[in-house]
Amino acid sequence: MYERAAHQGNFDAPNNLGTMYLQGAGITRNYIRAYMWFHLGEMKGDRAAKKNRAFVETKMNSEEIIEANKQVEEWIRRYGGFKSFKRRSVTKSYLIDLEEMLVSAELFFIAGHNHKSY
Repeated sequence: MYERAAHQGNFDAPNNLGTMYLQGAGITRNYIRAYMWFHLGEMKGDRAAKKNRAFVETKMNSEEIIEANKQVEEWIRRYGGFKSFKRRSVTKSYLIDLEEMLVSAELFFIAGHNHKSY
């Protein structure tokens, strides 16, 4: 859902995707992908993504950081950079989507998948 939103230009999607990869919420935890998405969000001016990128970087070795930056460059080449990114206005449907994602993540952790720490 968020990857499609990122490709469609949703401003908040990169930070949301990075958070999912960082936490392993509904997907396999992947610090490289988390870094990539946080970095893309940071490049668009998302201050939360900037903080999150700095945090995930503390969990990575230098080879992983190099790989993550390569993936950032590849994403920009493949999808044409950020000209289509835009800040999404907060609408009722957006809040419902966000609430559904948070409930799904909470159920995932309640089901016993919270044994990984970061």
